[in-house]
Amino acid sequence: MLKLPNWIKDRRLYLFIPFMALIITSACGGYKQFEKSDYDLGSHQGQEVPNQESRAYGFMVQGEDYNHHNNEYMAFSQDAANAVMKIPGIAHAYVVTTNVNAYVGIVLNDTATGWQSHGGRGKNTTNVGNSEGVYDVRHGGSYLSPRKLVNDSNSYYTLEKPADITPELKQKIAVAVRNEQPYVWEVFISANRDFVNQLNVLAQKKWTNQSLDGEVASFNALVKEHFRETENQ
Repeated sequence: MLKLPNWIKDRRLYLFIPFMALIITSACGGYKQFEKSDYDLGSHQGQEVPNQESRAYGFMVQGEDYNHHNNEYMAFSQDAANAVMKIPGIAHAYVVTTNVNAYVGIVLNDTATGWQSHGGRGKNTTNVGNSEGVYDVRHGGSYLSPRKLVNDSNSYYTLEKPADITPELKQKIAVAVRNEQPYVWEVFISANRDFVNQLNVLAQKKWTNQSLDGEVASFNALVKEHFRETENQ
């Protein structure tokens, strides 16, 4: 076996070290750049976490006697929904506006990372493989009910609680909604599967020219239960 002189070995080492340093530096630089991009929704280094004074979502109006969900009417804002769906990581969105608030239901996809908050319970969707003619392998269903936008398998991602969404993403969503609907007082955001599917049912009624006047009371009960003031929204 040919034995290389020490000076050749050393030269190879000197060439190798700067090469590896260049790779590491490039990788770190690329990661830092990703952190600052719109595709990293949960990095505290890439985006400033909104504080109590600057945040645009959740409970913002003070007062012990204030009823945050005292909505008198409801309507869907497609312009606001379209603005929200331009945010990476969001597959679909509904935005309901009332006389005081905006309520946003979202489903998530893999076009961005970091949309789940620290300590969140995780995605409550299992995208397991399916066989021909079977949509849901756990329940044997061959199709998704038209009343549901998302299911618990082979679907977009959902999160159980509003607090499971990162503050960075909620801030982006709230700002997008307020740009389209500047009069709203508070913006509440959820990726809960049942909540999104409820909005889907209401949207279908609207699309078929049915009045939503009779739905306001039940909607108020829904959002009062889902967006609790005692929890981190």
